[in-house]
Amino acid sequence: MAGGRDRAGALSGVRARVVRRVAAHPLRERLTWLPRPALYRGGRSSDALLAYEETRRRLAEAIGPGPALRSLHQRVLCQDPSLLRGAAPAGSRRGRERGPGGPGPSRR
Repeated sequence: MAGGRDRAGALSGVRARVVRRVAAHPLRERLTWLPRPALYRGGRSSDALLAYEETRRRLAEAIGPGPALRSLHQRVLCQDPSLLRGAAPAGSRRGRERGPGGPGPSRR
């Protein structure tokens, strides 16, 4: 049981850091992208959509949302099953997942 609590505590700490970074840099689209798939995977698609809308509004006032964030929004609306596999944002160093567009080219 302690391992589960440790992991939950670590995830909570990561979540808090991401929230602080997003608050400090609200116009960094890639950073604002990070919590959305986690919200969706946690059964909180309405929160993911609300967060998108808040970001869309803020970015539209400044520069307008980019294609990656618009694509993620569409995927959440369509309940894209690839979001459940943990796709990471573009530029991520996580394996083959290459972000909002889905898996990148296979590595040999």
